[in-house]
Amino acid sequence: MLGHDLLATCRALGPGSGVSWSIGECAKAFGLSTATLRAWETRYGLEPRDRSAGGHRRYTCEDLEKLRVMTSLMNRGVPAREAAALALESRGVLAAERLDEADLLTREHQDAGSMARPAS
Repeated sequence: MLGHDLLATCRALGPGSGVSWSIGECAKAFGLSTATLRAWETRYGLEPRDRSAGGHRRYTCEDLEKLRVMTSLMNRGVPAREAAALALESRGVLAAERLDEADLLTREHQDAGSMARPAS
């Protein structure tokens, strides 16, 4: 899962930890370019909640979760605008989790089907 290391850090530190990451760190962790993150900010309002004293974007754990939802939904074919709208709402997390569950069930079903077939 893209962004896993940063999200694992967030889970370990807990809410309100105050930790944040640069746009470059987030882009790398999620397999995106910094230009993509800037475009998502402009087009869809997926901007980080914090900025450094110098005005640089700082992504918090909450921001990372929105990026996780956005990328997860887009990887499943959801259009960017719709994925962003879901990522900005609490139901976006539920949508991404349901898609994760559906993917898991699909894989389990495919695996079970392949094991049930006789070898040729």
